[in-house]
Amino acid sequence: MEQLHKPHRKSKEKKQQSTSERNPKAFAFARPGKLQRQAARSSDIKEKRFHVPLVDRLPDEAPPRLVALVGPPGVGKTTLLKSLIRRYAKETITDPQGPITVITSKKQRLTFVECPNELEAMVDIAKVADIVLLLIDGNYGLEMETMEFLNILAATGMPGNVFGVLTHLDLFKKPQALKEAKKRLKKRLWTELYQGAHLFYLSGVMNGRYPDREIHNLSRFLSVMKNPRPLVWRNAHPYTIIDSFRDITHPTKIEADPKCDRSIVLSGYLRGTNFAAQDQRVHIPGLGDFTVASMEVQPDPCPTPSMEQALAKITGKTGRRRLDEKEKRLHAPMSDRSGLKIDGDAIWITKEKGFTFDRDAEDDEDRGEGEEMIIGLQGERRLLGQTDEGLQLFQGGETIKDVPQEEENTGRKTQRKARVAEREGDVDEDMDDDEGFVSGSDGEGSEAEFDESKLGSMFRKDADQQNGEDDVAFADSDSDLGSMSELDEEEEEDYDSDEEAAALRWKEDLNGKAFKMHGRKRSYHTGDLARFLYDTSMTPEEALKRWRGEDVDEKEEDIEDEDDDNFFKKTSREEEDLVEDRYIPEYNYPDLAAKWAEEEQMEALRRKFTAADMSRRDAGDDDGESRNGASDAEEDSEGDGEFEDLEASEGEGKTKAVEQPSAEDIEAEREKNARRKEELRQRFEEEDRDGFLNDKANARHEAGDVQEFGEDDWYDAQKAMIQKQLDINKEEYGELDERQRSA
Repeated sequence: MEQLHKPHRKSKEKKQQSTSERNPKAFAFARPGKLQRQAARSSDIKEKRFHVPLVDRLPDEAPPRLVALVGPPGVGKTTLLKSLIRRYAKETITDPQGPITVITSKKQRLTFVECPNELEAMVDIAKVADIVLLLIDGNYGLEMETMEFLNILAATGMPGNVFGVLTHLDLFKKPQALKEAKKRLKKRLWTELYQGAHLFYLSGVMNGRYPDREIHNLSRFLSVMKNPRPLVWRNAHPYTIIDSFRDITHPTKIEADPKCDRSIVLSGYLRGTNFAAQDQRVHIPGLGDFTVASMEVQPDPCPTPSMEQALAKITGKTGRRRLDEKEKRLHAPMSDRSGLKIDGDAIWITKEKGFTFDRDAEDDEDRGEGEEMIIGLQGERRLLGQTDEGLQLFQGGETIKDVPQEEENTGRKTQRKARVAEREGDVDEDMDDDEGFVSGSDGEGSEAEFDESKLGSMFRKDADQQNGEDDVAFADSDSDLGSMSELDEEEEEDYDSDEEAAALRWKEDLNGKAFKMHGRKRSYHTGDLARFLYDTSMTPEEALKRWRGEDVDEKEEDIEDEDDDNFFKKTSREEEDLVEDRYIPEYNYPDLAAKWAEEEQMEALRRKFTAADMSRRDAGDDDGESRNGASDAEEDSEGDGEFEDLEASEGEGKTKAVEQPSAEDIEAEREKNARRKEELRQRFEEEDRDGFLNDKANARHEAGDVQEFGEDDWYDAQKAMIQKQLDINKEEYGELDERQRSA
């Protein structure tokens, strides 16, 4: 059967909806408030990445990050350090000392430093620490050392990687109390640092370490952390954390003079900028400023797997690609590793706890070489100056026979208590109004009992006197007792008279003493010096004398009293110590006066000014540089060509008319300037590869759009410029070998 094709129906034309028939409510936002919050959140997230770009001076082989463990005494810093080293390096250090460097990943290392509780050490650690672990006793709260370190961090430029670690959480008996303490301390820590600061929790100590799971969480967080934002001080100063030091002074010099100048070799990772190759001045905290005699690059004592792999490509040896458990390295030159400690030329060996020996044993043939060495060292081991009677440290001093063993600092087991001295007897609460003086009757009537070992010098003196009176009762005869009692009565009378005299003496000449203490302001204030110098009612000499306080010396000498035990007497100072400001440099003024008296020096100074240039052109000096400098001004401004030399002498008071240059000279000058501008434009176009000054940018600028960069464009442009400069430096210095770069 033949199939027939029916024609299709024509499609109807769609009726276009007119603008007037649209419903504007159908296309409006359903929840404008939510849309505003989303837009604000997007802007906040976008704004967080904006900051002032800083040059990242970290090399390809970056030094280890410095992790500082900070906290009050007894909070668990040493225990946490041992646990972290055990986690990273699979080694146990009994007494960690100094910086300890471990490898955490393929390209990352960490250096742990335990911060002492001295304020000076806190300031030094705050300058160089990249990561701060702030240990807090969860059972006690924030203490003085914690708040001091937080204030120091805020002053030096608070690093972003500051984390809190709560310890001693096993002392809480109730879970609800533990939960409330965690919440309270987290809120307080966020107030001191920033919202969202990380807080880790460590419970009780097990086998001398914290639980493995808690240490594992903390170590993983430290390993995956990004590089912290560099501080301005670290980007502008070279600094080094010393890992080890060694004295290389010749023994003959030390034998001739034990206090001679020593030569010390210091080693450590260089951070920040680069040191100068010669005559580098360094400051050692606590010692002063020194000059480095020589400097050289040493091989890395703790290389990462990536560094070994790069070295293997150069040498042709196969290097490891990952960090195995058996190959985890530890660099701790100041600590004892596995009972072995290297201190310069000396090697210290710590024997095991169960190791014993007998020199007269018959089975000495089975002893190894190491065992024989330890037995020989322990047989006649004496310190310098030690004899059978003991050890004498100082000439003429006592001989020390036994040293008391100090208890190990195992941490706090209970909550701290306030140290308050409590009186056991009845004490009269009513005290006399007299300042610091107590009558004899009051002293006899009041009785108080204290622990004599904890009393101050004032209380111990009273206790000794009381013990002396008790000893009198055990005299051999009545005559002895009577003689002692008479002496005591005389001493009491003398003491009463001296006490009354002292009570009256301190009230003498109160007005004079008050004037000497508060009558005038202290001298040597920079603000006072500025106020005195700008005071037109006095000369500079009078202002300087008044600032020094010399004008009131005569008045003070009349007020002083010789009977005050020279307590309020003004101490004389040497003239060389009266330096107004140590930061004002000292110049040789006669040499400067002779220098500027020469005509050549004055002429060189006169060339710096425009009027001098004009006068030189009047004299007929056709200098090419001066004409080039003045050509731009001639193109922009049209004047009558008449100038007045304000620095001319009195005889030349009349103004001089400058001759107009010819048209040919002007055309030649313009052609020369055009060629210079074209060369500068071509050179700038070669450097401007990013296209910030291309035709599109120029068109936008001509259209009146002052903002050349957008919100993201400026930040990206700055980052691109910094990265471009880093690439140029890397390419330039990459051709030099290690010896040339360190020279």
